[in-house]
Amino acid sequence: LWQNNYQNRIVSAFDEELGVFVDRNVGDVEMRGIDMQLGAELFDGFSLYGSASYIDSELLSNTPLGSSPTNVLLTAGASVVETPDWTFAARADWDVTDWLSLGLQGKYVGRRFATYVNDQVVPEYTTADFDARMDLDFLGFEAKRLLHRREPRAMQDFVRVCIADPAEEFGIGEGPFQRMVLPLECRGKGRQ
Repeated sequence: LWQNNYQNRIVSAFDEELGVFVDRNVGDVEMRGIDMQLGAELFDGFSLYGSASYIDSELLSNTPLGSSPTNVLLTAGASVVETPDWTFAARADWDVTDWLSLGLQGKYVGRRFATYVNDQVVPEYTTADFDARMDLDFLGFEAKRLLHRREPRAMQDFVRVCIADPAEEFGIGEGPFQRMVLPLECRGKGRQ
């Protein structure tokens, strides 16, 4: 459990009129939440990890937009922009053999507001991906060659494929951040 009380909190958000991100001092902000993590190796070569986070935030005053006291954004009582209420993540790793490992992971990001006045919501989404790593030493690709070039051990010969399949289109046609991730992604990498 945690709680932070900020004074003169600086927050970034996309300004549609300007077409850029703008940093603004939103004044005093109260934030509270809970963060949890758990990881375990269930048996030799197989591990699970999970995390969860909840954030509740509140801007305590309206945000001035210039020197005029009447030119303000009505932000009092609003949530901090671009701060999801819930996030969850999970990952499983399995070293099948000395030369093959598999991984599966997923992440959920809850709804969040896209504007300072909380009039536009970016819906929740979920991503998932699968990855496989295979050392190719048995095919004649020797790690010695890479290490000789002083590359880190993590850069040994391998092939990796990732697939991400997030939720369908968010359904909102306007505004910032309507599409945060690709609908389908495949990557491959090989080194000699």
